[in-house]
Amino acid sequence: MFSKITKRWVAGVIFLICLLMSVIRVQAEPAKSLIFTTAQGQPLTLLGRNILDEVYKNLGYQVIIQYYPNQCALFMSGSGAVDGEVGRTAVVDSRYVNLHKVGVALFNMDVTAVTLKSKGLPLAELSKIKAHRVGMLRGSKYIESFFEQTHVVYAESLEQLLRLLQKNRIDLVLSEM
Repeated sequence: MFSKITKRWVAGVIFLICLLMSVIRVQAEPAKSLIFTTAQGQPLTLLGRNILDEVYKNLGYQVIIQYYPNQCALFMSGSGAVDGEVGRTAVVDSRYVNLHKVGVALFNMDVTAVTLKSKGLPLAELSKIKAHRVGMLRGSKYIESFFEQTHVVYAESLEQLLRLLQKNRIDLVLSEM
């Protein structure tokens, strides 16, 4: 009753409808991904990324990490614009209601002081450091907690801080590493 051409045409139309339905269904399913921010130029976040990739891959999620200046990364994660932040210290206060400390640390960071050898500064005691012109990354909440009553010069990157140190505008750089 139907010719061979008609049967092929109907089969082709059915195939195209099935193909379109599968494409629409795939596009309707949300991708399982988590977006985290972190401070740009922070060397330890690469380690954190590798750990998160492995853990979340086993749970069926893809991890996306976006790099921002330190304060901007904190704003993004604290406002809920992203799912979390890698490498943020536990000092973050109640102003950031969307940030919750994870019980197990991915890695530990130490505060590192950098100065020029020619300055000959004793860096062992916090009280002696406070007497000098200190530079740090904007948004370094852990270090900021020690320098609340001290004049601090803030910068967006370690490179900027090192330039300020070379130009003698600050005496030392403090950074979480």
